[in-house]
Amino acid sequence: MVWGQFPGSETVKDLQNSIYKAWNEVDESVIKNLVNSKPERIFQVINRSGSFNCYVHLLLFFLS
Repeated sequence: MVWGQFPGSETVKDLQNSIYKAWNEVDESVIKNLVNSKPERIFQVINRSGSFNCYVHLLLFFLS
């Protein structure tokens, strides 16, 4: 699945470099928001007995 997100990566090293580059381009505020929202996301998963919630749909959107 990861290879599909970085089509120019022909070797594992190329893929690693692409992932590092993409990670470094993520704004720090995005990371902070994800960390700060984790308790709410866990709460929603527990309340839905592990079934899909809005965060899962958002993740699936970005991975497709």
